[in-house]
Amino acid sequence: MQVTSYIRCFALMAFVLAGFSCKGKQSMVQTKEKEGHPVVGSAKLAPALIYKTTKDYSGNVPVIMNDEKTSIVSYPDPSDIYYGGVLAKPTSLVDGYLLDNRGISPNVAFLDYTYEAYAALKNAPDKNGLFVHLIDKQPLLELWDCGPRKNTSDEVSKLNRLIKKGFPGCKQLISIQRVIFEK
Repeated sequence: MQVTSYIRCFALMAFVLAGFSCKGKQSMVQTKEKEGHPVVGSAKLAPALIYKTTKDYSGNVPVIMNDEKTSIVSYPDPSDIYYGGVLAKPTSLVDGYLLDNRGISPNVAFLDYTYEAYAALKNAPDKNGLFVHLIDKQPLLELWDCGPRKNTSDEVSKLNRLIKKGFPGCKQLISIQRVIFEK
């Protein structure tokens, strides 16, 4: 009985220490507990973030910048750009929307690195090294937080229906109105 307690304690310590071995980089997954997203056990469910961009950046690695867009504050390690064992590229939805699989925020920017090229790096460049690879500091047209991800087999079809209905129950985080001038 006592050996089992030691094993559990050791496993818990190993789990906690593993969380500190992120090479000093912040995870891009944003926690939303303060905005009312549920907590399951000790793990927070990732929000279903649906967005549109000014151009097609679905193959480019996202980073998070400060509010002034003068510095990168969060970026992934090359080993961290996977979701469910595959590259964490966003999932295509209807009407040009994308479902985030990486952990973006309103301060997202995109690098000229593709997911494949970034995953092949042995180490991530530092923030200054990544800054020169920025291709768009303000890429978002729309960003919606649609609550916690369900990760079910019909998640995409449910999100597509939500988009078609105009995002009922979702919180709009960004909306950029495009003005078209005609001559």
